[in-house]
Amino acid sequence: MKRIFLLILCLLPVLSCSGCGLIPLEEELPTAPYLAEGETTSYVFAPVIRGDIISAEYIRSYYVPSSVQKLSFEISGAYISMIYVEAGDRVQPGDVLMELDVTEIKGKIRQQEEELARLYADLYSVCQERDLALEAAALEDDHEGWTGEGQGPREAALARTYSLSLTPLCGNIEIGETYLAELQEELAQRQLVADIEGTVTYKKWLSDTYRTEKGETLLEISDTSGGMFVVYSSNASELESGMTYQLSCGEEIYEVEARPGEELEIEGADPEVWYLLMSMPDPTLGKNDTGTIRIIREKAEGVLCVQNNHIKVVNGISYVYVLDENGFKTALEVVTGLTDGTMTEIISGLEEGDYVIVP
Repeated sequence: MKRIFLLILCLLPVLSCSGCGLIPLEEELPTAPYLAEGETTSYVFAPVIRGDIISAEYIRSYYVPSSVQKLSFEISGAYISMIYVEAGDRVQPGDVLMELDVTEIKGKIRQQEEELARLYADLYSVCQERDLALEAAALEDDHEGWTGEGQGPREAALARTYSLSLTPLCGNIEIGETYLAELQEELAQRQLVADIEGTVTYKKWLSDTYRTEKGETLLEISDTSGGMFVVYSSNASELESGMTYQLSCGEEIYEVEARPGEELEIEGADPEVWYLLMSMPDPTLGKNDTGTIRIIREKAEGVLCVQNNHIKVVNGISYVYVLDENGFKTALEVVTGLTDGTMTEIISGLEEGDYVIVP
């Protein structure tokens, strides 16, 4: 009897713990979904919602300006003296964009221009003097009764004299003009100058110790006054020639006309490629900016839907994972409809407010 009493006393603490701290999980059920007693795996759930599903084709393209000027020096091993532009700057034809040291060559050009100005002034002076002298000689010939054709004896002799004196002067001017042209060509080789109106779309990063390499592109100018987009996605066949589409590029929307290259009379157009011609040019566009056309195929409004990655497909049958009435994870067959690449329409198998397990 005494042993039985001791056994009962030993069991009392165990029973007491069972009644207070070891409460069964069913007594703390959440609202649904819930985990069954003993379930140790935790899940992430996503609700079944209503929304609009739009099935569309997305046709992607990149911008190409009507013309591009690439600039490089033809001199190797020289240091850059001045850089006048940055990427994004607008430039006009004739603008000097970058140059090597041109102090000495500009000094020579200035001296040669001054020398030529002096030679031309001498030429003008001699010609003025000649014309007055020839006029006076012609009057003397007339006074002496010259009636022949052309110049009289005095006028002809004076013309020959002035011709001999003008020949070396004209020769010096010709030599001076040739030398000036050579100096200007040397200057041109030491400067990068814009030939077109446009935007600087590329500028090479240059360190303080950079030395030029012949033919290396340092700047690019894009003429954006008549550019177009070139389709690069594989679904270009969805386009119709002559049709107008809305093209989104960043936050901007442009109206473009689709045309295959074989219909365009544009030099370099690829007959196998589709082009999107802009109705209104935009000078802010840069080379290789990307644009997208969305062609809507089907649309379902206010339908049940879940995210695409929450649906599994096995042997052509679609499933989602849910918790059954006992709180266990189970696969549930569903019938799907349209998809927009992110969300998929649920035709049957789920109700609004249901939850699916995120795989």
